[in-house]
Amino acid sequence: MVCLPKHTDVPCARGVEQGVGYRFNLQTHCGIEWAYFKGRYWVPKPKVDKPSDWAGIEAGTMVLERSGIAVFEADEGGGARFVPAPTSYRPPSCM
Repeated sequence: MVCLPKHTDVPCARGVEQGVGYRFNLQTHCGIEWAYFKGRYWVPKPKVDKPSDWAGIEAGTMVLERSGIAVFEADEGGGARFVPAPTSYRPPSCM
């Protein structure tokens, strides 16, 4: 399952603890564009390209490193750092 606003369980919803690794599926079909984590959207910073060996949904671990920084590490290697997106953010459509 990829976290979305309709999901009410941690790590999708509020209640995430700093420093704890949560199992997380990152949608990467159109690249690393966003993550929904801790009750809000996050965007990669810096912008990174999806590793060529990643699937359309990549399994791994998401950690709230500190307030305002979340880090995704894929099970197969690679990852991305995320920062909170503006509250008005909506994911771009992906074909």
